Amino acid sequence: MAKAKQPKATRDGGVELFRCLLMFAIVLHHCCVHGPLTGTWAAMLIFALTVPAVDGFVAISGWYGIRFSWWKAVKLLGLFAFYSVLFCALEAGAWLAGVWPDPPRLTLSGNWFGAAYLALMALSPILNAGLEALAKEPQKLLAAWGLFALAMTLDWANAFNAGPILLFTAFSVTGWASHTFATLAFVYVTARTARLLGWDARLRRLRLPLLLGLLTFLLLAVPLRAWAFDWHVGAPHGCIDVLKNLGYNAPPIWLTAVAALLVFLSVRPPRWVTRAACFLGPSMFGVYLFHESPLRVYLYKAPEAWLAAHCPWLPTAAILVACAGLTFAAGLCVDLVRRAALAAATALCRKPRPPQR
Repeated sequence: MAKAKQPKATRDGGVELFRCLLMFAIVLHHCCVHGPLTGTWAAMLIFALTVPAVDGFVAISGWYGIRFSWWKAVKLLGLFAFYSVLFCALEAGAWLAGVWPDPPRLTLSGNWFGAAYLALMALSPILNAGLEALAKEPQKLLAAWGLFALAMTLDWANAFNAGPILLFTAFSVTGWASHTFATLAFVYVTARTARLLGWDARLRRLRLPLLLGLLTFLLLAVPLRAWAFDWHVGAPHGCIDVLKNLGYNAPPIWLTAVAALLVFLSVRPPRWVTRAACFLGPSMFGVYLFHESPLRVYLYKAPEAWLAAHCPWLPTAAILVACAGLTFAAGLCVDLVRRAALAAATALCRKPRPPQR
């Protein structure tokens, strides 16, 4: 008797849409902090709203759980290698043309996040097994998560000298570099705990007000910080300066990321949006690697400066969004070409099946 075919697993349209929006938010975040408009109010407000974007990616991984496999690790390393070679070739061309000062270097692209995600992937079997074992007694799981949350909160306070706290200094990296592997592991554990404890159902009516309240807090933090420290619009590195004490590992940041995930879990976009998001979703990490190119000055710094100089009638926020859209689209096109070339090469390497008799 023939076995019935199992239905294929389908992606959640709301979560895939969330993934694409998060990637755009990361690009927009870097446009705000690295471009010439960083000292404007629009850049600082957008910057504050996009700080939780990286945590949102990790929250998605925690919600569904990373299932470690060597094949996934090899594919991720292959992705790094592709963009490293691409960037080296682009740097070589720019250097030979005289528009890039440094000779080309073959470096592992992806900056800190790629290495941290690989480490999280390697640790995921232990985290998953431990959390699932604790979930048999929900009170123990909640207590363990509470201790972890307390440790990360103390670590954040200690990193910014918010009090005489001397614990957990091994986790601390002062300043905005505080977005470390410990933070990613905690966000992963928080999202996994939320799913095991059913927070999406328990907070059904509260998750949207919670998210809106956290986003409002991030927006209000900008003028409050500027007023408290007598900061003036137009100062260099304004985005980082005005939110210096609200680092990437601050409790409002990871709370916002998890709250946003809970909201998008209930979103049911139109079918065409779901199909588009599911198709583009696998390219989001490629977009991240692309926009971290050493040549990113040509990706968003130069267009941002040109629009600011030649289109003064455009609002600053529109300039930032336009530059982020340009960088996002360029990275997406490059990764879609990579995926198409890889699919074609895979099809050519497959041996044809012998004819059926």
